[in-house]
Amino acid sequence: MPLLYRNVRDELKKHINDVGKDADGEYKKIPPNVVGRNLLKYPKLPVSKITIIADAKRGILRFKGVVSSENTDNKYKVNIEFHNMKFKEVKSESFFNATKDAKGKTWYHRTPSLRLHPMKFRCHCPDWRHRFETPMQKAGALVGGPRKYKRKTPPWELGGRPYANSSNTLGICKHLSSFLWRLRKTKKVKE
Repeated sequence: MPLLYRNVRDELKKHINDVGKDADGEYKKIPPNVVGRNLLKYPKLPVSKITIIADAKRGILRFKGVVSSENTDNKYKVNIEFHNMKFKEVKSESFFNATKDAKGKTWYHRTPSLRLHPMKFRCHCPDWRHRFETPMQKAGALVGGPRKYKRKTPPWELGGRPYANSSNTLGICKHLSSFLWRLRKTKKVKE
């Protein structure tokens, strides 16, 4: 059975190695080209309220949605942005997908590609917050800024709980994975 997406961590690690760090030791703020994650490994969670918003001036296509949790009644907001998109005001043979911007104006664009367009992510689940938000922000792949967080337990070195992602491994949570799977299945994005 073919994988729907390559592992996002490998792709993001490759990007960081290619881009490197700046003089201050921080990752350069260039969104990586993400191809995805092995979605066969995760359940296909229910996705609702999908909205698509064009930002033609900045070349960004935003996908927003709500993904249900598998074990609880919780629902989490997810955001995925495709950057370096080209928009036209007139429909043509290659620019045939219509999307409205925040002011209601219709823009036409090609189908975003997981391989060609840099992407940024955000989920509001605890797993994303504690495991992936900081590494993704350092890699320039976080929609918006990081949320403030103050550790409630002592650090691991002082006998506290271990870090959720001590190696700063890049990745996406199962909610973003399910959202990407749904976008691809409905042909809103292509590989």
